[in-house]
Amino acid sequence: MDIYMIVLRAIHIATAVFWAGATFFFVSFLEPAVRKSGPEGGKVMQTLAAGRYPVALPVIVLLTVVSGLLMYWPDSGGFNLIWITSGFGLGITFGSVMGLIAAAIGIAIPRSATARMAMISKEIQAQGAPPTPAQMAEMKKQSERLAKSALWTAVCLSLAVLGMSAAEYLAF
Repeated sequence: MDIYMIVLRAIHIATAVFWAGATFFFVSFLEPAVRKSGPEGGKVMQTLAAGRYPVALPVIVLLTVVSGLLMYWPDSGGFNLIWITSGFGLGITFGSVMGLIAAAIGIAIPRSATARMAMISKEIQAQGAPPTPAQMAEMKKQSERLAKSALWTAVCLSLAVLGMSAAEYLAF
């Protein structure tokens, strides 16, 4: 029994489930509800952004990626091309690549978009007046970037899950 691989696999699966679930919930329910709620929805997103979520999710993503990479190395025999091009190897490799793309999209774009939105919010508070049309347009632009990045993250995560879960059954 390989305790190291069991622990890595448990971490990988648990954190991936959390990450995918949070992403699918955001894309399917939270973001559309926030968008339909207008300014009140913006307050919900500000509250979410000020809490533990923006710290917890990157940690979860990092744990998922690192545990996956630590498992990939021994499973692949040190990136053995024969293993990688086997049915199982292709499924795991495809899922891994999709997961890495999801991590890149899911961390980089939201981080820059939320930072820009926070800066605009501070400007609006400092001016003591309602937001200008330019500020509103920029907030909308950043909000749309967030929604698109979440959607692409969800697509990549779906493909990652499909690749990894089907890998055992890919024989050619």
